[in-house]
Amino acid sequence: MSSDADARRQALDPARSFIVQAPAGSGKTELLTQRYLRLLTTVQHPEQILAITFTRKAAAEMRNRILQALHGADGPAPPEEHKRTTWTLAAAVKKQDRRHGWQLADHPSRLRIQTIDALNAGLARRLPVLSGTGAALEPAEDTHPLYEAAVARLIERLGDGSAESACLETLVIHLGNRVDRLDKLLRDLLAKRDQWLHPIMNAAAHDDLRGMLEQTLSDLIERHLTQLCAELPAPLRAEVWVLTSYAAANLLRGADLPPGRRALFEACVENSASGATALEARGECLQAWLAVTEVFLRKEGQVYKSVNVRQGFPPQDTAMKSRMRETLAALAENADLCAYLALLRELPAPHYSTGQWRVLQALLTVLPLAVAELQLVFQAQGKADYLENALRALRALGTNEAPTDLALAFDYRLQHLLIDECQDTSFAQFDLLERLTAGWTPGDGRTLFCVGDPMQSIYRFRQAEVGLFLQLRRQGLRTVQLEPLRLTANFRSLRPLVEWVNQVFPSVLSPRDDPEQGAVKYSPSEAVRGAYPSSEAVRGAADANIAIHSGDAEPADQAQNGNSALTSAGLAPNQDGSPEADTLPVGVHVHAALDEDASAQALRVVHIVREARRLDPAGSIAVLVMARPHVQQIAAALSAASIDFQAIEIELLRSRPVVQDLIALTRALVHPADRTAWLAVLRAPWCGLSLADLHALVGMDRKHTINELLAQAQLENGWPEALGTQGRIRIGRVHAVLRTALHERGRVSLRDWVERTWNSLGGPACLQREQDLDDAQAFLERLEQIEVAGDLADVARLEEQLERLFARPRGEQEAQQAGPVPGPAGIELMTIHKAKGLEFDTVILPELHRRMRNEDQELLRWTRVPGHGGIVFAPLKAQDAEVDPMYRWVERLERQRGSCERARLLYVAATRARRALHLLGSVRSRQDDSGVRLVEPREGSMLRMLWGALRPRFEELTSASPVALPPVPPASGRILRRLPLSWQAPAADSAVPAQPPPLAGIDASAPDFDWVTETARHVGTLVHRELERLVRNGLAVAGGAVPADAAPRLATELAELGVPPQRCEAAVLRVFEAIENILSDARGCWLLGIGEPIQEAESELALSGVVNGRVVSSVIDRSFVDARGIRWIVDFKTSTHEGGQLAWFLDSEVERYRPQLRRYVQLMRCLHPAQPVRAALYFPLLRQWREVEV
Repeated sequence: MSSDADARRQALDPARSFIVQAPAGSGKTELLTQRYLRLLTTVQHPEQILAITFTRKAAAEMRNRILQALHGADGPAPPEEHKRTTWTLAAAVKKQDRRHGWQLADHPSRLRIQTIDALNAGLARRLPVLSGTGAALEPAEDTHPLYEAAVARLIERLGDGSAESACLETLVIHLGNRVDRLDKLLRDLLAKRDQWLHPIMNAAAHDDLRGMLEQTLSDLIERHLTQLCAELPAPLRAEVWVLTSYAAANLLRGADLPPGRRALFEACVENSASGATALEARGECLQAWLAVTEVFLRKEGQVYKSVNVRQGFPPQDTAMKSRMRETLAALAENADLCAYLALLRELPAPHYSTGQWRVLQALLTVLPLAVAELQLVFQAQGKADYLENALRALRALGTNEAPTDLALAFDYRLQHLLIDECQDTSFAQFDLLERLTAGWTPGDGRTLFCVGDPMQSIYRFRQAEVGLFLQLRRQGLRTVQLEPLRLTANFRSLRPLVEWVNQVFPSVLSPRDDPEQGAVKYSPSEAVRGAYPSSEAVRGAADANIAIHSGDAEPADQAQNGNSALTSAGLAPNQDGSPEADTLPVGVHVHAALDEDASAQALRVVHIVREARRLDPAGSIAVLVMARPHVQQIAAALSAASIDFQAIEIELLRSRPVVQDLIALTRALVHPADRTAWLAVLRAPWCGLSLADLHALVGMDRKHTINELLAQAQLENGWPEALGTQGRIRIGRVHAVLRTALHERGRVSLRDWVERTWNSLGGPACLQREQDLDDAQAFLERLEQIEVAGDLADVARLEEQLERLFARPRGEQEAQQAGPVPGPAGIELMTIHKAKGLEFDTVILPELHRRMRNEDQELLRWTRVPGHGGIVFAPLKAQDAEVDPMYRWVERLERQRGSCERARLLYVAATRARRALHLLGSVRSRQDDSGVRLVEPREGSMLRMLWGALRPRFEELTSASPVALPPVPPASGRILRRLPLSWQAPAADSAVPAQPPPLAGIDASAPDFDWVTETARHVGTLVHRELERLVRNGLAVAGGAVPADAAPRLATELAELGVPPQRCEAAVLRVFEAIENILSDARGCWLLGIGEPIQEAESELALSGVVNGRVVSSVIDRSFVDARGIRWIVDFKTSTHEGGQLAWFLDSEVERYRPQLRRYVQLMRCLHPAQPVRAALYFPLLRQWREVEV
């Protein structure tokens, strides 16, 4: 039984509302599933329960778990306690299902489990007029053009003489007459309008706008003073005031006081004359507090260590000096108190200056206009961002005081609300939650269940505000009181890892919860698993949870040298070749280094990966980084070491060579005078000029474009003598293509123009792998999206678009086509943000000494504190101003919140590991007479956060003899890849069956199942594969089935595709069901040629050809010629349908896949122009057939 069993039991009480803190590995999703099942046993209709998640993946996983639980309830009860609880609840739901006729197995869509974005969109659609939706708006994949258009429309008002124009002019002048800067800053603000729009509109409606905003500012200052007073006991505070007044009076007698300090001390003396202390938690006392900082704190913020006349204590007054020393000692003992005192200097005045208010007024006028322009752009283009649905959903629900009919109807239906990942709630989402529950009353039977972990709140860039979770736990909602529960069991990580995290992270995170600072206190966990994977009962030594790899030694080297508490080398393998389970490397491994650069760190990662794969070939490995740029060297090192890996949303599409060549070609065509682009075109593989030939061709001539030089040389046959024969031949072929292409400008679309030229140059023939063709197509598709009238209006726009477009992970397509193969588990490279919610046997955290990039300055900064209804706005300082105190204060507060989040990011990274965690970092060192000294890690780095725990490991390096890593192989010279001199473009006037190895990429990746769950997508992949296997081996017979002994093989293949173990059994059954349906269905047997002869039957037929002037390649699931001579193209779809209206669903699938089938038919007609060709979709799980007119 877990240590938190009582909390888990309480969480299943359907009559109470809870907020549950669920740390990493605590089984949060299982608890949510159990709660949902328990609630289903109490309601009349399943739609009375709503579960909200933040991602489609989380929603799909929760739905699948519930459906699997209901399916499993028909079988025997499992022995594990937590699974038995789920089974019992699911069995009760099955009874409720039969009692009320829900038919959840046939209509799983009645389970209302959806993302918050889907909920917002649904609310906006249900009340389109009030929400402002009007016609349905499609979610925009790329929102930047929408923001650009809105701001451009707004800036067009400059100079039209209106009041709005005057406000815009104020902002332009404030920014140093930089209209471009205003444009960018406004676009950035539109992307965050959910944070400031509602407060601005409320503020604008206030009679005394300035007074309201300044009152909020004063309230926040008083909150800080209240915290300070809480740390400073009244007797000590009185003594501080006496000493400050005494020092102020003495210092005023000097003549060299700066005006600011003199004003502070004069006010201090005046206040002290009244006999009362001025050190209270009130805004008007701020000047007195600042006088205290001048007397007690050094310039850097530390408390003085000595007392002298410069502080206002003359030598002759020994009594007061003694009192001052005692007070300084008392203050120095309280680090939090000293920090609060130091922060006083950064607090702004509790009012806006005239200049600040003028700029802020202009902003408060301009920003709503920018939003209005954005609304018009949305309507004109029929697209909107996700924020728009969120804002319109709020409008559709009305306010807490004046709810709409929709809100009342929604309130009537909703009985129970569950919120997953509640720590990632934004202010707008919190407002939605309050409006959804506005009509609830105590005792009405409705409940709210919030689950989250504030220690894993890492999405501030998506406006997540961890303080809202803390507020919910402390205060609940207006209409709902929440009982706090904490889970402590950790089912993921082995005991040494859990103990290390418990030991280290209390000092990494904050000592207390602080919503204003975004700080979260550490909540410890208890390990459920043992010290080693094979035996949960094994318990190692209490201190044997950290392995030290000092200096430059490899992990194995250090283990053999005896420097590791947990050795990770010399494991005796089992007979099957796997290592002994209880000798697998576990715990935390610190790889400390001095003065190591990124390439050396990358090499160290390679050694760790190799060792981990040697010891546990089947174990999963992840390399997690803070930011994408941090992974480049590691990816290069792994590639050089021939280690396969997948980089999840790491590599930008523009970094791929084929895309770089296409960018150069696009720029050369659009701008013939772009010298750099033309040189790149001539250097690209389709031409491959040497550097010597390029120099001979271009030389020092900068008066003519390269195109002009080429044309002149060919016209006059005046090639430079230094240009070799091969170079002339290559240039002649390439320039002929480019010359023809330039004449085609404006006659076709930009995409077709670039693609045709690329094909004619031989671009596809230069590709090295099928994935390169995918990259090229992705680039061309994006080019098609941004072209204007067949041209590229702005090359910078193309570059900007490509900065946000990620390439597919290397090897992904090949893995999908080839299917699972035996071998070691893959390596995954990803950011820590992407790893949230995942787990791996081994986690590697490299380059902990690196810092995150600082945030850019914004035109307007603001701060809101959970639990306080107001907002503080701080406009950006003027172009020529040194600093703006209010902007600096809000910026510092945001930096502090960012620092707290980085600590939580480190916690998320460390808790992804099941068995082993590797920490890599390097610090700089200095040599002096006393030896080698360490330079502390930079502020803001993760190594700095861990420095208290890891510093002894690095100090050992100062006296140790370094052991060198194996040398990095020298970089080989770059090989110039280019087409053979005799290459000619092949005739591409008809389709031909693709032969292995394919010359061009094909779209043989798994069919598009993004709209369903990951498990369903993999089931579809395996059904396609199994059908091909049965047909190829002659095992497809009417009424047949997949051989029973194939189940283990199918389970293995599903696991290798990524299906979680708990879902494999159900997934295997789904594969069996699909195959059996086909073999028992007359239509299915006909498709496979069972019982009725068919000719020229092919499964997984790969075709490549030219369609509408473009090279396309496809893989057809099934093709054959029937008895009437008709050639059929059939696409198998292993879709399932949730809910009624099956015919509507099938019709929508037909429309969805019609373009794909049309392309197949066009390719096939090129091969068989005289033969009738027809196409259809077949749904084996539904036993449905739809012929598709193309």
